[in-house]
Amino acid sequence: MVITTHRFVDVPLLRAIEHLPQAVNVDGATYRFTGEVSSAPIIRGFNAHRAYFVHAGGAGHVDLSSANTWRCEMVVHVEGLRRDRAERVLLALRTAVVAASTIPAATAADDRIEACRTA
Repeated sequence: MVITTHRFVDVPLLRAIEHLPQAVNVDGATYRFTGEVSSAPIIRGFNAHRAYFVHAGGAGHVDLSSANTWRCEMVVHVEGLRRDRAERVLLALRTAVVAASTIPAATAADDRIEACRTA
């Protein structure tokens, strides 16, 4: 049976896509993205970004779609899990995306910034 759960993520869609993790661990189980992506139609002319993942008990996918300019909707479809665990997978993915999206730009480019200061 496929379980579907969703939440809003306070990150713009393109940034959320860019910051999907390679894998997340939930309750000792690893959910690893396969690298396979596609587009999933929501309504005519509006699609979601879909990324596929696998885990020990089955497989699933995450759909990301734009809710507005500053947040997106994350929907997890997963087979082989109970609803409460599917919810924890979604929350772990959302936490990873938000954490990666809030890293200040200065920490990512400290060497360039220091070179500019000392020039």
